Parts: sequence; structure tokens; C-alpha cells
Amino acid sequence: MLSASDGRSRSDGTERDPLTGALSRAWLDDVLAEQVAAARETGRPLSVAVLDLDYFKSVNDAYGHRRGDRVLRALVERLQANIRRTDRLFRFGGDEFVLVLPGTSAAQASAIAARLLAEVETMPFEGDPPLTLSLSLGIATFPDDAETPNALLDIADRRRFAAKRAGRGRALTGEGVVLPASAAVTRGDAATAGRAGEADLIGRQTEVSEILERLGRARLLTLTGPAGVGKTRLARHIMELLRGAFADGVVYLPFAHVVEPSMVPAVLSAALGFGVPTGQRNREPPAEVLRAREQLVVIDHFDRLRDAAPLLTELLAVAPGLKILVTCRRPLRLYGEHVYPVPPLAVGDTETAPAVALFLARASVRSSSNAPVGEAVAALCARLGGLPLAIELAAAWTARYPVEDLAASLPGGGEPGEEVNPGDALRDLLDWSYRVLTPEQRRRWTRLAVFAGGWSVEAARAVVEEPPAAAPEVEAALDALAEVGLIRPVSDAANPPRFTMPGAIREAALARLEVTGEADVIHARHAAWYLTLAETAFAHHRGADHKRWLDRLDEEYDNLRAALGHALAKGDITTAARLGAVLWRFWERRGWAAEGREWLASILEHRMALPPEIEAEVLNGAGVLAWFQGDLEEARDRLEASLAISSRLGDAAATSRDLNNLGLVLRQQGDYAAAEAHFTRCLEVQRSAGDAWGQSITLGNLAELAVLQGDGPAARRMAGECLAITREVDDQRLRALALCTTGVVLLDQGETESARTALGECLALAESLADPRTTARCLTGLGVVALMQRRSAAAADLLGRALDLWSQIGDRAGLLESLSGLAGVAGTSGGVLDAARLYGAVDAMHRGAGVHEPLLLRRALERVEAGIKVQVSPEAWSASWGEGQALTLEQALALAREVAGRGASAD
Repeated sequence: MLSASDGRSRSDGTERDPLTGALSRAWLDDVLAEQVAAARETGRPLSVAVLDLDYFKSVNDAYGHRRGDRVLRALVERLQANIRRTDRLFRFGGDEFVLVLPGTSAAQASAIAARLLAEVETMPFEGDPPLTLSLSLGIATFPDDAETPNALLDIADRRRFAAKRAGRGRALTGEGVVLPASAAVTRGDAATAGRAGEADLIGRQTEVSEILERLGRARLLTLTGPAGVGKTRLARHIMELLRGAFADGVVYLPFAHVVEPSMVPAVLSAALGFGVPTGQRNREPPAEVLRAREQLVVIDHFDRLRDAAPLLTELLAVAPGLKILVTCRRPLRLYGEHVYPVPPLAVGDTETAPAVALFLARASVRSSSNAPVGEAVAALCARLGGLPLAIELAAAWTARYPVEDLAASLPGGGEPGEEVNPGDALRDLLDWSYRVLTPEQRRRWTRLAVFAGGWSVEAARAVVEEPPAAAPEVEAALDALAEVGLIRPVSDAANPPRFTMPGAIREAALARLEVTGEADVIHARHAAWYLTLAETAFAHHRGADHKRWLDRLDEEYDNLRAALGHALAKGDITTAARLGAVLWRFWERRGWAAEGREWLASILEHRMALPPEIEAEVLNGAGVLAWFQGDLEEARDRLEASLAISSRLGDAAATSRDLNNLGLVLRQQGDYAAAEAHFTRCLEVQRSAGDAWGQSITLGNLAELAVLQGDGPAARRMAGECLAITREVDDQRLRALALCTTGVVLLDQGETESARTALGECLALAESLADPRTTARCLTGLGVVALMQRRSAAAADLLGRALDLWSQIGDRAGLLESLSGLAGVAGTSGGVLDAARLYGAVDAMHRGAGVHEPLLLRRALERVEAGIKVQVSPEAWSASWGEGQALTLEQALALAREVAGRGASAD
């Protein structure tokens, strides 16, 4: 076996990835398990990093896969040249790698990460043209972050994703953000440098200290002030400073493009990791999930959503360890709210005055031909009321106009003793900016305001340009607007250019767009562009690259929200419905199910106006999301309505889809005969149509139904057929689902080692695909396998992770199955009476919470329970079981997590 300590290798060479030369993923589990065991025995730390190249897809798309392969080989050479002899680099898949760092603390891993980030970022990769790329890394350390191999990998991978969300080109550890060792405050050309980050916050030392002091004694703090005063920048800076101060980290929630207060519960649900229980969409936050949370939640741009503010009070009431920092132009007027009015920057006549210092810093990256003069700058900053956004915009214009000309062009004000309204100052500067733009630039700037969050050059070509111009011409035009600060670039030369528009500037541009009379036309183009993107992504849901398309939708989600909201507001129900009909898979797989249900419910209020085929698509999506969240009655109603329409239209594909989805609902409701009839009819339709992908799904559902019916031979036969199809279809998610079903069938029949193999392979696929439901199912199954094999510590770890995932998803049946497994952990770890209490709680909740379907793993779990019950007297068991019947879900989850913690630490 390959050893992480001595570098031994197999003679057939399969220890190496043939493309990159990194160690093969097949060795990762063994090496990591060995290193964890060694760290536990010696008491030395161990760090694990998960890393990938930022925007690597763009390299393949723009230059071809051969160029991409060369980049990966060069990347591995650089990484291996900068790690120690004892470190091990594995290729995990695609452009993702895992770095195992024995004897390495979190601080030491941070230093290594900083060096690797700089090594990749500062040296272009050879080729025509040379490519400047960056890495994102997530780092987890034993024993501080986790004590098992899987948990270390999971935490490191989640931190890698968070590093990307925080801006890419960085690493994230439990102690905070790590930047490249040689990173400067600002980087890149003038357009890029014009995008100010939190790292160069200027003139706000007093405010930062005061906010930190108030946040130390307040649980809800709202930063208020006019648009452009810098609330967001301050909040993000505070967030970075406190990233390591909370046990459960910091969450940043930008609400600028959430269109309705009714959407707030769903967005909070997805972001904070609590699911929506059976039969509910909007409701109070669940205490059982949030009670022990120690976290800072930063809620940005809450201005249009103040009607939903009472939900924040409810969050604080159930989570005593939670703190919330909000940015909003006005106070929320909530009980317990502390308010910090963010002031404009102080204006003075020296270069150290905050407003002047900010202006000079921003102007310094522009053309030096109009070098600003101190007194003139102070006068201009005074006329701008010390408003940071206005100061930065004025500084951008110094590339074309001297400061004196800028000051002379603005209305009077700002003289000593004269108060200037910052909002008026920004409006005056934007009015002047509009006047000095060319007619073509004016038209382009106002039209760009329809984009929410950001846009690509191709999107701008399709939405803004008329007639469409060549991409280089459009990019040059966007760069010209970025040069004067009206828009900002958000990517570097190594990646496809993207741009964004500051919120206050966007509001002004939207207002001007309305005046032109072409707002509806441009919004319609915007919706059409993103509808095409969503439909293309939906068409790839069965393909090998479906995760890449989900990532595209993630990147454009603000624009998709904006398109949906505008279509509904203008009564364009067909466009809204077409968007909803293809976004439901994205909502399901990326944790936005509750928000998706809200959108689809709004659309279905106007269902009579829809073409029947689109109505059926929307009903199907609404039904699946309702089933996903355990609302079986609504799911059945929606899916039956969809099936009726599909059957009437004679649409075979839609009919098989509806039959399968309705079968899932019927199965969970315990109507096995009806479920089997629907699955069987679905399979007939799919076979007639030659739909191999669909057949695999339906066969898997039939196999699991056979498990519930106690028909082992049928379950095994259909699981085998299901898995066989995936060998002919290039779809990793389809194979993951088939492996999961196979593992369930094998576990039901007592073949634990074979089940472990199938579920282990499934788990690797599900985690790589970011599929939370399949991941949770695999963790649950593997936990039960570990129980049956008397590996209690492993069972506790696996089932504890499953419990957390099911809680986030909001799946009551999954929760109960993992609770049953943890009852087994308690019973096999000396806590027999705790086991009885958990079994009693599961029984009560299973019968009382609308979960009709017996647990899929019930026979395996019953075998574990039978071996535990005999350890105490029937009277003692019955008494504790009765106590469990009275437990609330919150109490049962608390007991289960206590059991998981004890079990995972046991030897």
C-alpha cells in the first residue's frame, strides 16, 4: 500500500494520475486515514487543503482542453516544487486537488497556502497567450477542526467554496482569510485597481473601532446612512476582522437583489442551513437547528425588505449565540436593535484628512497628467459632502478632467460652515457625469442598469447593444465606462471579463432608463438572455457537465431573480413561468427549495393564463419542491394536476416524468400499490421512448419500493438493472443515484461490506457533485453499516454528519433515519437508556409528523435495536422509551448530537 510517510508505490504505476503526475485519488482515503491515525497517536497536528484553479473552465472553453491539460500539468509541477518531501498532493478530479500536510498546524498551513497562492498568481502559465491564474483553497486541521478523514475533507472543501465566494485567489482556514504572500493592496491595471476592496479601507479607523465595540455588547446592530456612504464596505471589513471569532464562522447575505420581503425566510433558510419542515414554506426559524449556533450573520442591503425585519428578532430569540450586523439606510425599529449611523468621511485641507486621503488614493491609479492638487481636492471633497462613493467617482474622472474643472462643474456648496447633503452631492455628480458622456455611452450606461449583481461581455452584447457589436468592441466600451467609475470590473485578465455597477449608481441609471421609454424593451431582452441560459442549463441536467451549468446559474442568480421579479411585476407570466419551469432543479440542488416554492406559487396564481405545456412544467417543479420539503399533500395535488395535463397533451416525456415523481409521493404516503402502478407505467413509457436515463431512475425507485415491501429478490434484480444502465450513460449523478440504491438494497439484505463499497463510491461522487440529498443518504447508510460492523466511532461521525445535512435540507424522514442510527450508536457505546429514549422519540415523531413511509433502512436498524434492548430489563427499556415519546424534535436532536459527540470521541 502507498504510504504517506515513506513514498512507497505500486509497481503498476497506478498510484499516479496519468495526466498531471499527482497522486491518484484512489489512494487518498488510505493515506489520509493513515495520517489521521498517526496524528492521533503522536499528538501532532495534521492539515488538509482542498484547492482548485479559479475560472479553470474558461481556459478549456477559450483555448481548448489540450491547453487546459498543459495548465494542470504545470500547476502540479509548481505545487510539488513548493511543498515538503513529506507532503502529499492528490488529484481529486478535474482541476481539484487535495494536499495532505503531516505535522502541520493551522498557522503553518496558512503560510504554505500563502506561498502557493503567490507562486501560482505571480507567474503566468506559458502559452499563447500566457495565462495568469489564481487558486482558491480551503484548509482544515486535525484535531482543531475535525478528527476524522471525511470530516477534515468536508470542512476543507466547504472552506474552499467559501474562499471562492469571498473573492477567489485566497485560502480560508478556521482562523480567517489567507492572501498570496506577495499580494499588494491593489493589483492590476487602472480599471481593476479602481475596484476598491475592504483591505484598503481608508479613513475609517474610528468607525471600525466603534462598530466593533458596539457589536461586542449588541446582538443586533444596524449600520445606517445614505447610499454611497460605505455601509457595505464597513460591514465586509468587520466581517473579515471577526471571521475567526465565532465558532460557526461568519455568513454574508447580500439582499440587494431579493425582490420581495416574502422571500426573506426562504433566503435565510438556505443561507443559514435550516430546512423547512413538512407542510410549510414561510415560518419561524427552527430552534432545534439554531439553538447552539455561534455565528455572525452580516445582512447587507436590507432597505427594500424592512417588512421582513421581525424575522431577525425571531432568529435572535431562538439562537442566543447569534449576532446580526445589518446595513440599511434607515433603522429597522426592532426591539433590542442598536443603530450606528455611518458618517461621511471627514473633510480637511491636508492629505491626511480621510476624504482627501481616499480621493488621492483612488486618483493615484488613474492618469498622472491631471495630478490632483491638495487644496482643490479638499474643496471638491467638501462639495461632495465627504460621501465615499461620490469621492471615488470624482477621482475616476481625474483621468480626463483636472480637479479644478470637476469642482467648477458642480453646484455650489461645501464652504466652511455650510452643510452639504451627501445624497444631493452624489446626484449632482451623476448628473454631470451623464452630461459629459457621449450619446452612445449614455445609452449603454442606462441600459446596463438592468443587470443585477454583474454581467459578462456576451450578456452586454445581447441585452444592451443594438445592433449587436463585436465582443472586443463591447469590452472596450465597458472598459471606458469602468475607467470613469460608472461601472466596475470584477475579474482579472485570466478570466472572462465581468462587470458590476454600484447600487446607488445603478438606481440613478435605472431612473434615467425609465425616462428614455425603452426600459420595458431592455428588461425584456435581459429576461430573454437569462431564460436562454436557464433553459440551456436545464437541458444539461442529464449530462456529465451538469455541475458546471449549475455553477453558471449560481453566478447569475441575481440576474435570474431580477428577470423573474420584473416579469411577474409586468404581468409577463409566460416568461416567468418558463424561467420557473427550468430553475426548479437548480433550486433543489443548490439549497434554494423554499425560495423556489415561493416563486412557483406566485406564478401559479396566474396559471389560467399559461399554455398547458408550460403550466404542466411549473406544476411539476412545484410538486417536486414540495415533496423535497415533505409537504406531501401539496406535492400530490401539484403532480396530479401536471400528470392530467401531460396525459391530455400526449407528451410521453412529460407523462413519464410526472408518473415517476407522483410515484415518489405515493410511496412516501405509504400507498405502495399506487406507487408501484405509477412506476411501472412510467417504465413502460420510458422503454417505448428508448429513454435509458429515465429507466435507470425509475428502476432505482422500484428497487427501493421493493425493499419497503420486503421483496428482496425483486429489489436486487431491479437495482442491478438500474446500475447496469449507468455503465452505458455518461452521467456521474445518475451513477451516484444507482450506487446509493444498490447500497440500500445490499444493506437491507445484510451484505454490509458490499453495501459499504457501493455507498462509499456513491458518497465520493455525491460530494464532488455538491448533491446534498444523495450525500446525506450515503452518510446515513454508511453510518448504519458501521453500526452493524461494530465500528461505533465511525458510525457516530457518519450519522452525526448526516443529521446535520438532513436538518439543513429539512427532510423529516431523513432526520428520523439518522436519529434511529444514532440511537444505535448510543446503545453500542454504553448508553442503552439514551438509545431507548431516542427510539421512543423517533417512533412518536414518525407517527405524528405526517411521515407515512417506513424508514428505508428499517430492517437493518431493527437488527441493531434488537441487540441493544436485551441489555436492560423490559421495564427499564419501556420507561426510557416512554420518556423519549415526550421529547420535542429540538430535545431529540440535542440528545442525538450529544450521543454523536461522545461516540465519535470513543476509541
